[in-house]
Amino acid sequence: MADPLYYLVSLVRMKAILLCYLKRVPVSRGFQVWAPFQDIDVASAMLTLPPGRRLDRAWQRDLFRRYGLDLEALGLRAARADTVNHQAMRRVPLAPLDAHLLREVVNPAYVEWINRRVIGRMPLEPAKRWLLGLRKIGGAMRRLGITDEKLKAYRAYLTLRPIENAIRLRSLSQRRDIGAVVGGPHSREHGAGSGAAAFAPASGANLVRRPS
Repeated sequence: MADPLYYLVSLVRMKAILLCYLKRVPVSRGFQVWAPFQDIDVASAMLTLPPGRRLDRAWQRDLFRRYGLDLEALGLRAARADTVNHQAMRRVPLAPLDAHLLREVVNPAYVEWINRRVIGRMPLEPAKRWLLGLRKIGGAMRRLGITDEKLKAYRAYLTLRPIENAIRLRSLSQRRDIGAVVGGPHSREHGAGSGAAAFAPASGANLVRRPS
């Protein structure tokens, strides 16, 4: 960004998003969390560093080096590939998206493609992911158009799942309204019961249609 003011606003916004993620995940597992961004003096000092000190995180590297924490300079063997999303998909299997429900906003064939990539297991997928993680080989594969389709489908899944939940809740609300109009004053209670029989509870992140 040419304007340093806009850069600063963007930086604060990205830090706020990152901090929210870094705090909510440990808290959800029962840990107490503290972060330097919560200290107004520390946060202000970080956001008002001279441009030269911010370049390539020079201030951060100097700080880690001073306290013997500059692990990157120690030449340790480590895997640099980010595999968190793949681990999450493997450990917590995802429910398939409802192609019929999403048909009003996206092509059902695309939804089916996402489900196959996210839920299905491709025999050569781990090997391809390993090759993509290699610096030179992975770069050549990407230039040839070979990418991690499972991860690409997972990102699309995360986008469409909240939309599916919103459509499902809207449909449930419409059913209740229709029941109230058709059945009179006592139909709302009946409609709520029938809606609960057709759908999973509205609480929770993953609302899944129950078999009829």
